Amino acid sequence: FGLIGTVLYNKHFSNWPYKRIFTITQLVAFVISFSDFFWVRRYNMDYGISDSWFMIGMEVVQPVISRLQTMPMIVLSAQLCPDDVEATLFALMM
Repeated sequence: FGLIGTVLYNKHFSNWPYKRIFTITQLVAFVISFSDFFWVRRYNMDYGISDSWFMIGMEVVQPVISRLQTMPMIVLSAQLCPDDVEATLFALMM
């Protein structure tokens, strides 16, 4: 699902300042980190979301946010690296 994050970055976030992207994705990741607490306390059942759908949703959202966090760093690194070394840099970062 990281590909979804890459597509979102290219379509919507590529013109945003990197600091704003880092701030927003970090705040979303902070909120998502409480998902285990909600799951253990069974708050998802109060909203009519079964455990399986809740965990499937978390497994989809977390990789997207993670990719959105790393994309600005990857783009900046690719701009700074020498010509014809971008693929090697990308392979080392992943």
